[in-house]
Amino acid sequence: MTRAALACGLAVLAASAALAAPESVTILRDAYGVPHLFLGGPGAARRSAYANGYAQAEDRLFQMDLLRRAATGRLAERVGPDFLLMDQVVRRDAPTVEERARMFRRLRVRERQALYRAQPFTERDLQPPATMETIPVAPAGGR
Repeated sequence: MTRAALACGLAVLAASAALAAPESVTILRDAYGVPHLFLGGPGAARRSAYANGYAQAEDRLFQMDLLRRAATGRLAERVGPDFLLMDQVVRRDAPTVEERARMFRRLRVRERQALYRAQPFTERDLQPPATMETIPVAPAGGR
């Protein structure tokens, strides 16, 4: 596929995304796999946070899971006993669940809502909602 054909295809897909229902989200991936979000209408900020988290989960679910486990002292459960000492240190030194909840409550409402909507996904969450469409775009050269 030539660059011109790819650009034309992206333009057509972007135009169709623009004509989608106002509450919908379209995620287009370019030739390099980079996700681009197309949405508008009421609640766009809320939906963009969700769609961004969804696109990140598609790409980096394993990494997100490891980082979440590392931050909560549960990494050894996934990668083995070599990380038990790290888990012990995190469980001893990191903020408790109650302390994290208190920090979260100190944020402004808008910040809390954005963080809540962009929270990490799990594998079962990777079923796109009916109003969100992910369209892969083949890279130039058919690879």
